[in-house]
Amino acid sequence: GPRAPPFAPDARAMTPEDLLARAAALWPRLENAAVEALQPWRLYQLAIAAALFALAHLAARTLGPRARAALRAASGRPRWQLRLALILLDRLRAGLFLLLLWGAVLLLRETTWPSRSYLLGLIAALATTWFLVAVLGRLIRNRPLRLVATWLAWGTVTLHLLGLLPETVAFLDRLAVEFGDTRLSALGLLRGAALLVVLLALAGRLSRIVSRRIE
Repeated sequence: GPRAPPFAPDARAMTPEDLLARAAALWPRLENAAVEALQPWRLYQLAIAAALFALAHLAARTLGPRARAALRAASGRPRWQLRLALILLDRLRAGLFLLLLWGAVLLLRETTWPSRSYLLGLIAALATTWFLVAVLGRLIRNRPLRLVATWLAWGTVTLHLLGLLPETVAFLDRLAVEFGDTRLSALGLLRGAALLVVLLALAGRLSRIVSRRIE
């Protein structure tokens, strides 16, 4: 049969009309989300999260210098332990914020209705994800690779926690062009980038291990 011209949109590719229709369909959901966010208990939870963040900030300013002094005085520890401790110290405020958040979530769930801690629990889950990704991302020494890896991980897990991942995956899969018989979608590009980051990070780690043994 006849070959498709280069850059011809796939049969499932998004058209401008599809994009406008999807944007219009999202508007009622955004309105409902705004109305729900203004409910009294939602506002209370946001206020609690803000107060806990301020408390974590003050605690980190007090504990941070002491912890760094203790780390500098540490001797005989393996290098990887010192590096991990330094990474955690750089995110002391975030770590304290997580502890306070989850403590508040558990307390609210024991003393009131689950719906009155839902938003706080969602904030805690998102903050935990971002914290873990940031800490693990620091283990990747190459800065460009680290940025790509952390942003891909943040985006994927955040969309999953918000319940938007399946729709986003379907949308990215429909954003596609064809090069003859080859179909190239935005989803495929992101998956390829993620695989490339993993392979390059593993290659860098392996090269460092080999160089140490040679030395």
